[in-house]
Amino acid sequence: MRKLHFLLLLFVLFLLPGCSMMNKNSSTTRDSDLCKIIFDSNGGTPVPSQDVRKYERIAEPEIPYRDGYYFGYWTYNGELWDFFMGVATSDMTFKANWFPHESAVHYYENGEEIYTDYVVPGEYFYIGIPDNDYYCVFTGVFAKYSNYDEVLYNFDGDIRIDVIRYDSLSKYIYQTENNSIKITGVNYNKRYIKTSKLCSEYKIDGRKYSVTTIDTSAFLSCNQLESIILPDSITTIKDRAFSGLVSLESIYIPKNVTYIGEDIFSGCDNIQTIEVDKNNTKYDSRNNSNAIIEKATNTLVVGCNNSTIPNGITKIGDYAFNHSEISDLNLPNTLKVIGKNAFSFCNNIEHITFPNGLELIDESAFQSCTNLTEVTIPGSVKIIGKTAFGYCTSLASITLEEGIETIDQDAFCYSSPLKTITIPNSVTYIGWGAFRECNNLESITLPFVGREPKNKGDSFKYPFGYIFANYGNGTNEQSFKNNIMDVETLKFNIPISLKNVTITSGTYIVPNAFKNFHTLESITLPDTIKEIDSGAFYYCDNLSSINIPDSVEVIGDSVFYCCHNLSSITLPENLKSLGADSFNQCYALKNITIKNKLKTIGSYAFRECTSLESIILPNSLEEIGDEVFYNCKSLKSITLPFIGNKSVVSDNEPHYPFIYLFGTREYTDCVKVVQSYSIGNYNLSSLTRYVPSS
Repeated sequence: MRKLHFLLLLFVLFLLPGCSMMNKNSSTTRDSDLCKIIFDSNGGTPVPSQDVRKYERIAEPEIPYRDGYYFGYWTYNGELWDFFMGVATSDMTFKANWFPHESAVHYYENGEEIYTDYVVPGEYFYIGIPDNDYYCVFTGVFAKYSNYDEVLYNFDGDIRIDVIRYDSLSKYIYQTENNSIKITGVNYNKRYIKTSKLCSEYKIDGRKYSVTTIDTSAFLSCNQLESIILPDSITTIKDRAFSGLVSLESIYIPKNVTYIGEDIFSGCDNIQTIEVDKNNTKYDSRNNSNAIIEKATNTLVVGCNNSTIPNGITKIGDYAFNHSEISDLNLPNTLKVIGKNAFSFCNNIEHITFPNGLELIDESAFQSCTNLTEVTIPGSVKIIGKTAFGYCTSLASITLEEGIETIDQDAFCYSSPLKTITIPNSVTYIGWGAFRECNNLESITLPFVGREPKNKGDSFKYPFGYIFANYGNGTNEQSFKNNIMDVETLKFNIPISLKNVTITSGTYIVPNAFKNFHTLESITLPDTIKEIDSGAFYYCDNLSSINIPDSVEVIGDSVFYCCHNLSSITLPENLKSLGADSFNQCYALKNITIKNKLKTIGSYAFRECTSLESIILPNSLEEIGDEVFYNCKSLKSITLPFIGNKSVVSDNEPHYPFIYLFGTREYTDCVKVVQSYSIGNYNLSSLTRYVPSS
């Protein structure tokens, strides 16, 4: 038994060292799984370290405190640590990141805070609002700085900066020259802007530039733009600068503007108010006129829908009211000139009273005033310019007073309702197509035919159709030949509604004056006319009668050729010469009276006057042409002062027989007659002619 106890003791003693080793090895394994986590507060209050088992999440420590700073975040090896996701991988040291306390910079505009920035005292900051659409100007103690200048923050606590926001130049297309900026356009992606507010001065690459010029069509197609604020630095506003701004309602012209171009508000249909700075030395908007007036010349340069034209104005400038909605047009007695396109496309104008003393209505002054119904133009007006009332498609009444001298090209074109017009004798020039497309015109009275009064020796004697131009809906097409090259150069279209024409002055009717004027029924000529030149009424096949004044001495060749409806005519008292073919193919001509001063009748003068039954040729007649009565198949009697072609025939000239007056070709109801003729006492060959059987 004692031996057994001894053996048990030896066994226990043997096991004890092994158990001690096992415990020692177990403790070593447990310590190696723990990670020491140290927090470096980087100048802040201490933060306890942590023992975290490997691959387990590290608990986020309490935030330390550091005077003058606020805590930012913890980093490990310079990287921001995420305590929610991050786990311990080994012993680790985390570092606190601090930010100094900042002062607030409060930006105010019109008493309202619009932006707040934070700045570290003692450091520099960029003054301004971080918005690329704006350029800031500062007031008060900060007025010396420009937008985005660097400023040292050496102020106590927070600060307030008062600003005025202007458009950034990034909105615009511009050019710089010397120290000036010219605005040439608006960037495509900024054309939706509703307000334009340019600064007088911008700093570009450290250099200051003044905005001085708004270039031609600079704001074109900014359809949503409602307001434009121009800086005092502007000196020049060029042509059509603000054209097409249909939403613009008002404009203020700054004090330094010295040049305003034409048509600057073209298409700004809703503009209601225009005001010029009272300190502007060149322009004003006197008497609350809602207009821009040049002081030195008393010229109204620009108007709008609500403008009035003050007394004292002598000129309404070019494009002043172009495309405006003005309706009440009271023109002062001081007015002398209405400029080009001054009221073009003003569709609300229905009536105009022009003052006596007005001298010029310039080119396109009232073009396309489509509701204008009547005008009376006083004799003080010397010139009605090109297209002055063109395309006034409702214009039904035009009164032109004596004294007017020039009616220029297309002056009244497309006056569709116009039925009658009288042009006074004072007019000396009528331009190409002055009455083009007046398609309802029935009668016209004018002092001459063509462009201007002409004499026989003058070149380029334009016909009647010249004032209707060579295009349109008329079917009375005229051809024109000048007497230099003698080639067809132009064609003209006369309204098919026009039937009556009165000429009131002049001594000469030009060649082809009314040629091919098929609808002409009545023509009245003045008693001053001396000559009607060749082809004047050629193929006026609806002309039934004409009173030729006794002053006419010469009727040229083919003057009434193919006037098929002319039935009766009395030749003038003082007529001396009747040209060849003058009444050729006047089929309806039945009665003709010839006075006793006529000396010559040209060949074929009455050829194919198939209704003519009798004719008495006066004793004054000295010479008559060949085949004068060819195919006058109704002719029953002729009274002649002599037989043959001349009243007095010399010995060396042919002595023609009676049948000389008739045609050489056979026609129905005729008799072939053969007669011989002689020169002096010598018989020559026979003469064969066809004489009417009547």
